[in-house]
Amino acid sequence: MAEWLYEKGLGENRALLLDGGRAVEAHLEVFPAPLQPGDVLSMRVIEIQVQGRRGIVRLSAPGDAPDTNPDFEAILEPLPERTSLKSEVLVEIVREPIFDGRVHKRAKARPATPDAIPGGASALRDRIEATDHPIRTVEPYGPDLLEEAGWSEIIEQAETGQIDFPGGSLSIIPTQAMTLIDVDGWLDADALALAAAEAAGRAIRLFGIGGSTVIDFPTVSNKDARKKVADAVMAGVGEGAEATAVNGFGLMQIIRPRPRRSLIELVRDDPARRAAFALIRRAERSGLIGAVTITAAPPVVTALEAAQAPDQLASRLGGTVTLVADPKLALWSGYVSQTR
Repeated sequence: MAEWLYEKGLGENRALLLDGGRAVEAHLEVFPAPLQPGDVLSMRVIEIQVQGRRGIVRLSAPGDAPDTNPDFEAILEPLPERTSLKSEVLVEIVREPIFDGRVHKRAKARPATPDAIPGGASALRDRIEATDHPIRTVEPYGPDLLEEAGWSEIIEQAETGQIDFPGGSLSIIPTQAMTLIDVDGWLDADALALAAAEAAGRAIRLFGIGGSTVIDFPTVSNKDARKKVADAVMAGVGEGAEATAVNGFGLMQIIRPRPRRSLIELVRDDPARRAAFALIRRAERSGLIGAVTITAAPPVVTALEAAQAPDQLASRLGGTVTLVADPKLALWSGYVSQTR
């Protein structure tokens, strides 16, 4: 029976769906979040690209400089007829903004329905509750159920894009246009392609890879073998996906909805922030009570300060949290100790 593990953390929430003890979906909810799918917001038209078809809208954020932050902008399609510049339009966000390390893609929006009520998108907890699978809450004390289920390994795979399977490995490479999955291994072509198909299908669902994904399999022997490979991919991907057959060159394309960044894109977006909240998680689960000192690389300390994480952790540990920047430490080498 499938079961969710859910952890409400500091700065980010985590969810892992287990089916038969195996992780099949991993989700990370970070704060503060940009525009989210399901947000219904009043936004101002700042650019009309094609009258009646497409424009750019912006959400003003107190204390921010929205004209320099594309996280507050969205592409609105279709643009309502007779919409003018600087007019306010009620929109629904359908895809969050995406940053691939080079290019920042704005969020996507559509006009809200006439009966829509302004409000925020569903939180991660609400979304997993809607699946009807039971939810087990992971507390900051007691057994670390997420770690026991392989959470750190999943995050490492997302960060590196490298996934090993018996007989070979996958390299997952996000690009602006699509996600590419390359197959390498030492089995014969048919066996390697089938083993890779099972691993690739699972990875697409596990990491929430949406949009277009192209898998480059080794060239297999015949049409029946190609069908087995395609079927194995789709069995792992699950519902809500469309795909081409595996062609004679070993290429297969899968299309899935892409309302949010994949876990791969999310964990690569801000490495210092990721290291900061992994360190906060370790501190919270360290068993230390009262005043503690967190020693970390300067970018990690900066990320912790920006998120006001020490104050939040202090309220949970019951003592002051002191940050110490050590330039000799690598990004992921921070540690927590009892303040003396």
